[in-house]
Amino acid sequence: SVAETLLSSSQSQEVAKPLLAVRTPQVLLKKNQTIPIEAVIEGKGVKASAVDLTIKYDPKKLALVASGSAKPFAASPLFQKTVYNAFDAKTGLATMSAVSETEISLPDLATLTTMVFRILQTGPTEITIVFTPGETRDTNIVSESKDILGSVENLPLNIQP
Repeated sequence: SVAETLLSSSQSQEVAKPLLAVRTPQVLLKKNQTIPIEAVIEGKGVKASAVDLTIKYDPKKLALVASGSAKPFAASPLFQKTVYNAFDAKTGLATMSAVSETEISLPDLATLTTMVFRILQTGPTEITIVFTPGETRDTNIVSESKDILGSVENLPLNIQP
């Protein structure tokens, strides 16, 4: 039926929304350690021309270690230009924006950027992606001037003494 066709096509469009996640390969976390954090995109083959990533962390527990250029995020291997790359160590907010001149096809799984944190205190904490669906002023993936980011995965951490 037409209704079933419309329903299945709308469901497949829902499935095609990309996911953005923060992850670490580090399993055991201890105070004073530096840990690599990756922001990864599960792109599902959708097309995009830009991405904004804003993360929040507890600055009492974690310190974002800037690279040699005093930038918190490594250049994105997916997008041609990183146009904004900054953080506020007091508030625990970091933001990057990257663009491509033409839309690119996002792979099933790819690293958007990497960053490094130093662990300051023990106990539970989290690196969160600041995200509101459809909002273009926080974390988003842009295709044809619309936010197509479907969901995010934050990174809970438990730091041992």
